[in-house]
Order: sequence, then C-alpha cells, then structure tokens
Amino acid sequence: MSKFMKFLLRLCRDPIPNDITFDEMARFLKSIKCSMRKGGGSHMQFKYPGFYKTITLMEDTNIRKYQLEDIRELLDHLNMCPEENE
Repeated sequence: MSKFMKFLLRLCRDPIPNDITFDEMARFLKSIKCSMRKGGGSHMQFKYPGFYKTITLMEDTNIRKYQLEDIRELLDHLNMCPEENE
C-alpha cells in the first residue's frame, strides 16, 4: 500500500487522529491539487477548486481537530474516504 493511501486511511478513520503535522498535511493537500497561499503570520491557506471552504493551517504545529474536520469534509466532497464496511 502506498504512503498516500496509508495517510488517506489514517485521515478517514475514527477517532480523528491528533498527531498529524503541518508538513504531512501540506504535502497531502498539495498532492490532491489544492492550491496553497500564504495567509497572515504563520498561516497557510489551501483551496480546492469547487470546494466552498478555505482550509487554514498553522505552520510548525499539529493539525487541530476543527481543521481535520474541514479536511474530512473536503475528502467526503471528493468521495475519497472508503466506505466503513469495506
């Protein structure tokens, strides 16, 4: 199984993991074609074309639960999370 798939499965499982770093998430979001731009201070903003939310992450910290919920909403929008019964 590829690193991408392992990370995707990690994002989709319950409970939401709380040990994902900014670098891991930024690399993942760029790999699924999110555009990245510098926000204010240490914030980076990721936007996926056609998705209504902008995902804002802080550099040098672990991803917070509310940010992970937004990312999972994006993954659901893209139909990327495997079904629970699989």
